[in-house]
Amino acid sequence: MCSSQPLQLRDSEPQLTKWLQDRGYAVEQGKLTAQQLPGQGRGLVTKSPIRRGELVLAVPEQLVLFPSTAAKESLLASTFSDQLQQLPDWSLLALFLAEQRYLLQLQAAGSTTGNSSSSSGGTWQPYIASLPEIPVGTVLDWTAEEVESLLAGSGLLDKANTIRAAAELLQQDLQPLIAQAKEQGVCPANMFSRTNMEWAVGICLSRSIRLDDQHGDIVLVPFADFANHDT
Repeated sequence: MCSSQPLQLRDSEPQLTKWLQDRGYAVEQGKLTAQQLPGQGRGLVTKSPIRRGELVLAVPEQLVLFPSTAAKESLLASTFSDQLQQLPDWSLLALFLAEQRYLLQLQAAGSTTGNSSSSSGGTWQPYIASLPEIPVGTVLDWTAEEVESLLAGSGLLDKANTIRAAAELLQQDLQPLIAQAKEQGVCPANMFSRTNMEWAVGICLSRSIRLDDQHGDIVLVPFADFANHDT
């Protein structure tokens, strides 16, 4: 870790820093800072020694992306509110991430649409922009042949196949809703492309956590998920 280069969010990602501060997290006053870690990308490291039992990160609730938030702020909410409420946590988060990624892509391309000014447009984009373009570290990165050959004889083989099957099933389960949204003109035809959905599932798989004190909700926690690296 000595060879890692400091990454000051206020300089490298001012929009993300402002977004975090607007939602109640003072990045510069915390015990943790972001650094570029060799071979691992961006991660969190401490600014000073930590005592046993010391609190190092407290995330305000408004910074957490709950499934209920995704259902409420989705572009599909005005038309498909009931259907969204019935989706599993993972499906809701993946759908919302894919949607937000599409909006970010439009913004980057300098495009504008009528939908981009709706309730969800831009709200989470500083966070979405901070996520890796290619999620790494999950079995979704591997081909079926790589899974079988690299994990043969391991107890992880069944688990890996279960994860891959669940990811595929998630996308299949969402197709009727996505097809309806396209047919009714609620979303652009390519908003929920396979590429965007696979990216969203990869992000959920590698960065989401379960909150036992929130009825077991599966959530995403911006900034805290920078800690997704070896310790």
